Amino acid sequence: MDHMAFIQNIQNELLKDLPGHSYQYQMAPADRHIRHLRMEGTPKNAAVLILLYALQDGLETVFIKRTQYPGPHSNQISFPGGKADPSDPDLQFTALRETREEIGVDPGQINILGALTPLDIPVSNFKVFPYIGFTQSISKFTIQMQEVQFLLTEKLEVLNHPMNHGTMEVMIQEKPFQVPCFIIGEHRIWGATAMILREFLEVARRAGLNSVQ
Repeated sequence: MDHMAFIQNIQNELLKDLPGHSYQYQMAPADRHIRHLRMEGTPKNAAVLILLYALQDGLETVFIKRTQYPGPHSNQISFPGGKADPSDPDLQFTALRETREEIGVDPGQINILGALTPLDIPVSNFKVFPYIGFTQSISKFTIQMQEVQFLLTEKLEVLNHPMNHGTMEVMIQEKPFQVPCFIIGEHRIWGATAMILREFLEVARRAGLNSVQ
């Protein structure tokens, strides 16, 4: 199957019942207390974009390494995205706007395929809406240095390979916890980004990821 047929299959899968929280929570911390934290008050809406683009030997996506700042997601690897602005007409617009601001990709070049299951992040009181987008090619990325340290790109087949799934220790509420993660070289993807990625990879599997040429 070529990558364009695969992209169409993803779009079709996103119209069906999604894998949902049961897949997202496969990548959540194992501790029962952390898994079942609840939001305090009205959550703030945010949106992220899983941006797919074609290479000669497959499909790839891009992550950002956030800069250090006072906050729970400082220095973490995430998808491009951020908090909704009051002027944003909808959350899809938020995801595209933040992608343009953080990595310099023109929204006009991105075809939105659909959305995954929204995810609550109690530690920062955000509700995150993940979108999937596709662009034929990327000529270059332009990093917003105030928010992004560097970019990390990887092929979908590599992210999906079991040898790149593991665990790591992180500090949550000043206590050490073992959490599931995706492994990309020396980097680790965990938390909300890993949870969103896990659901997406299940959608990709259903769409025929293992047979893409």
